[in-house]
Amino acid sequence: MSELKSKFPLSYFPESLAEILVKVSEIYSYPLDYVCCSVLSASATAIGNSNAIHIKNNWIEKSSLFIAMIGSPGVNKSAPLTWAMMPIEKKEKDLYKQYLRNLKDYDQLPAKERDQSIEPILVKTVISDATPEAVVQQLKHNERGILILMDELAGFLNTFQRYAKGNDEQFYLSAWSGKSVIVDRKTSRSIRINDPIINIIGTIQPGVLEKSFNGKDESGFFDRWLLCHPPDAKKGYWSDYDIDMDSQETYERIIENLMSLNPTIDMWENIIPNRMTYSLAGIEILKKWQRVNTDNINGTTEDVNKAIRSKIETYVHRLALIAELIDHAAKINSELYMKPCEISAQSVRNAVDLCEYFIRMGTNVRSGDPTQNLPLNFKNLLDIIPFDTEFTFDKFIEYAEYLEIPGSTARKWLRKNTGDNKIFIKIKHGFYARQ
Repeated sequence: MSELKSKFPLSYFPESLAEILVKVSEIYSYPLDYVCCSVLSASATAIGNSNAIHIKNNWIEKSSLFIAMIGSPGVNKSAPLTWAMMPIEKKEKDLYKQYLRNLKDYDQLPAKERDQSIEPILVKTVISDATPEAVVQQLKHNERGILILMDELAGFLNTFQRYAKGNDEQFYLSAWSGKSVIVDRKTSRSIRINDPIINIIGTIQPGVLEKSFNGKDESGFFDRWLLCHPPDAKKGYWSDYDIDMDSQETYERIIENLMSLNPTIDMWENIIPNRMTYSLAGIEILKKWQRVNTDNINGTTEDVNKAIRSKIETYVHRLALIAELIDHAAKINSELYMKPCEISAQSVRNAVDLCEYFIRMGTNVRSGDPTQNLPLNFKNLLDIIPFDTEFTFDKFIEYAEYLEIPGSTARKWLRKNTGDNKIFIKIKHGFYARQ
């Protein structure tokens, strides 16, 4: 695969899918991080309520993700979303055609029969009206789950407090946690959803982000968002090429296979997700990571970092579940008749890597850009340090001396700017990377 400036751990996806995502990024000039996050959301939506990871006792997690793709105007944030959601959109169009046929048949019934029949209902997966009433109404008809797709997240967030202070925010906090959600209005009947699953994804500009999420820290609402803000995202040139049909069909087949994962339906027509568990090797990797993450929480004084790392311990289970099911869906069709029941060690590793990506993104975005207001010589130094690969301490000193920055000065600056919410992260002894 091509070497692209992306921090998103491509190994999260099966190799066949990762290669397709790189092609899409190169051919359409979409920033790779946006492509990956869009496909992650599409996969989570396709899985819906079909599968869950059983962790312990009554603790289960499902594939519910809140994702914000951040970038300046014109850097192709929305186009990757359109491409990634294509297989789901195709199904939505088919369902709408069927709804029109059913509606036509209903309208042609004699008046007496029509009065005794139930008018056809349009079941939707993707919606853009994100008021609690609209969301619960769709969940009532589609227990598998829905996706709130917002081209501009600011519009979604600005609908909060439309009726009463705190209602919308509390609704989404409950939905994210998988708790029952209830909407009571004087003008309509109460609706209760016992097992909601909601995915949200949208785009937002850096300057609007802080204003839109202002006041949403105390409740922990902001902490529940996975932030994607590739610092090197730029508008690309047009390409003379198009994605080949084999790649397009392979991607669509994977999403369709995920949509074909069927849960059990009990005698009361309730959805019972297929419950998966961790492999023994997987749970050991997870426990080791959780101990390291806990030490990081206890060892930092940064409230933002504490909050993000705390919520990521929920997301690691969801991302492990999604990774396992994407891998399952990428295999030959015959294997789909076997229900996946265990999450492998590799899927856990992939989830941990992706969690670390979102931790770095979240802390960098919310703690401010540490590269602002740097002296010109250090700005020039950053310009020649690659985003996409590790670098050694010796190489760093070589870069610095090339720009006539003394080695001792560069050494102190590197030490000062390495760590949480800073410019660099230490990979291991003598090896660093830009955050």
